[in-house]
Amino acid sequence: MTRTQHNLSIAADHLRLFNHESMRASKDWRYPSDTYAALAQITVIAQRLPQVIEQAIVPVEHVHREGRLVIDGGDDPDEAMRSIREAVRRASECAATLAKLAAELHAEAHDMGAK
Repeated sequence: MTRTQHNLSIAADHLRLFNHESMRASKDWRYPSDTYAALAQITVIAQRLPQVIEQAIVPVEHVHREGRLVIDGGDDPDEAMRSIREAVRRASECAATLAKLAAELHAEAHDMGAK
């Protein structure tokens, strides 16, 4: 596993840890301010996703530019690149929408508190 792959793996593992640790209230996870802080970080993650998605295909782009890209089954590398670029474009757009909605969710939690 490359360092770049390892970094993404760590990020995914940390999101999984958050999911497990946040399943129930605890002494350090029980106030609306905890929700607000978590939503702030979720917003940051979502805002970074479009760039992450776009940069994930840099190695494929590089090999394609060099004329060394091959596709299993002998399919056309140029067509495969058009397809993956379109998929990246759509995924990036969805990630940008997620970021916008996460920011809205974060803003909604701003005024919440506990008695």
